[in-house]
Amino acid sequence: MKLTCKNFDQLEDKKHITPERRNPMNRKPGYPLLLLFLIIFLFPPPVCATVVSEMDFDQLLQSADIVFSGKVIDKESRYDFIPAKGKSDICTFVTVSVEETLKGEIDGDTYTLKLPGGELPQEQTGYKMAGMPEFRVGEEVVLFIKDNNRLYSPVVGFYQGRFNLAVDKNTGYRTVYDFMGRPVPESFILPQSENKSKAAVSYEFFRQQVKYKVKILNSNTGNSIK
Repeated sequence: MKLTCKNFDQLEDKKHITPERRNPMNRKPGYPLLLLFLIIFLFPPPVCATVVSEMDFDQLLQSADIVFSGKVIDKESRYDFIPAKGKSDICTFVTVSVEETLKGEIDGDTYTLKLPGGELPQEQTGYKMAGMPEFRVGEEVVLFIKDNNRLYSPVVGFYQGRFNLAVDKNTGYRTVYDFMGRPVPESFILPQSENKSKAAVSYEFFRQQVKYKVKILNSNTGNSIK
């Protein structure tokens, strides 16, 4: 549906409108209400609210089936079946080239996430789910994934299981940031650490800690890092 201003222009023509109707005080509320309904119809609000419990690093790692680093190389939105909804709806497929697998196994050099929500500009429709992580082609990320294509968000804790990588201009090392671009400090990964610096940890430190904790998980029948 395409909304134009043709009819409104016609109404301003003296041949189509009387002086009384041109007076703003005498206008009926029909057109503003109609425009409001059209805006809501064309640009609907998110289909649902999302309540997300805060998770610490160990909880994210324990919940994840797969943890890997990589670079976003493609993003596409289209209709597809969503098991959690029981019907088809707009989904966004994000493809990541896999750099390193830190937990679990990945077949192939790429991994594709299926996220509910997205936009279809050609159809002038779309929606967003609150808390659903968003991606841009070219970003370097570390992802904690669980039940891809089965849960609403395959990223653990919605946005919490998505980390960004960026090169520190001072050190030249890649460092780790959370979904909001905030530095991930050592104390987030090791709460008992005496290092209280708020600086972002290097990816090398991050990956070593993930692998170390995964070994503990694999050797602990209670499936706990503690």
